[in-house]
Amino acid sequence: MKRIIIIGLFSILFLVGRTGYPTDLQVLKYSPVRYFSETDWELAKSTAREVLNNHADHEVGSWENPETGNSGSLVVIRTGKVDGQTCKKLQIHNKANNLEGNAVYLFCQQADGKWKSAGMAPQ
Repeated sequence: MKRIIIIGLFSILFLVGRTGYPTDLQVLKYSPVRYFSETDWELAKSTAREVLNNHADHEVGSWENPETGNSGSLVVIRTGKVDGQTCKKLQIHNKANNLEGNAVYLFCQQADGKWKSAGMAPQ
């Protein structure tokens, strides 16, 4: 359960933006994202935007930072409409410091074109 919450925090943080990576949150103690560098976060956010904006269902977007060895992948499981908004069910997987995390979230595109997490989605 902690892993799911951690991945949820990761997904929300890297999609809505942040000024620093979350090393002070106790819940992240056993999470791969706890070990992300600033470059890791930038790669993850950039890949998420690319996947949400340009990938069709079942297309995978991946990132890897050769400097840290950290990596992640995101795949659109399904695209649909919710209350008139385009929404994508997104599986997020990341690795860092010999830890791995996996979760599925629903993201819906807002009127301004930005994607917002609608929370965890059933797998």
